Amino acid sequence: MNIKFLSAFAHKISASGRISAADVAELRRHEDGEEHESDGLQIAEALLAIDAAAGDKSTEWSHYFVDAMVDILVWGERPTGVVTPAIADWLLSRMALNGGRATGTHQSLLVAVVREAQNCDPRIAAAAFGYDTPTADRAPVALTLGWLDSSGLTV
Repeated sequence: MNIKFLSAFAHKISASGRISAADVAELRRHEDGEEHESDGLQIAEALLAIDAAAGDKSTEWSHYFVDAMVDILVWGERPTGVVTPAIADWLLSRMALNGGRATGTHQSLLVAVVREAQNCDPRIAAAAFGYDTPTADRAPVALTLGWLDSSGLTV
């Protein structure tokens, strides 16, 4: 995706304070017609800025945002399928966490990252599910899908 387009799009969303289904359709049309840029984290940064700028978010945006971010963070970064500590640091430093736990689209994103990744830094699960201290027995990752953690939460 073109970062110049995303920057202009972010300004438009910031001015209106909302992202509609039509806005998401515009993003998808642009994405389909453009060559992808190589710096996935720069694109992810722009998507996070768009998400922060929109106080009123359509359901279509939430789905698009989560899918695009998972594609970038899990499948676009190397090693593929692995969310490294460096990517976890990058992502968590840019998220709005409420008492250590993500909310809204950010929580949906973190849960999707945990489920999609073949191996994931446990701090992502901690922020997604509200654990204070990620430990092996309390921070489920994609390798343990279907396992009940000590709180009884099925991941």
